[in-house]
Amino acid sequence: MRTKLMWLTVVVAWISKFYATAKTGEFVAILGASLAQSLPPEGEYRITRVENLQASPTVRVGGHFHMDGNRQRIEWNHAGQVVVVEWEVIRGTELPIRPSGEPIFVRAVESKRMPQRGMSLQMRRMLYPRGYYLILRDSGGETLGIWELLWNT
Repeated sequence: MRTKLMWLTVVVAWISKFYATAKTGEFVAILGASLAQSLPPEGEYRITRVENLQASPTVRVGGHFHMDGNRQRIEWNHAGQVVVVEWEVIRGTELPIRPSGEPIFVRAVESKRMPQRGMSLQMRRMLYPRGYYLILRDSGGETLGIWELLWNT
């Protein structure tokens, strides 16, 4: 009887652990995005090109990351068209994703406005998983959106 009770306790503990992990995942993602916008950025960029972006990706969308000098861009397919968001490095570090053409996942965690040419992006590294938060800001510094960019996940 004692052995059965011990195994039942172990099983309940494991099930509780997996349930808690599954339920807190989205909370951690939102908390991480909030923290990222309040911390100083590791890199600042200016958006130079936006093509075929009809709506912010609210679910993770697979695409590619490309580098060309101090210009970087993300691309993904949506409704048969290639969506492109390109930026140039203003200060700080570029996104250290190597090599160019690396597969990525993009998702808008929060989106008040669509990215437009001339807007600024600020980058903060994620703690987990391997990726970055791209914080979209207007000229006054107001946050207009937070996108997550995941790679090698």
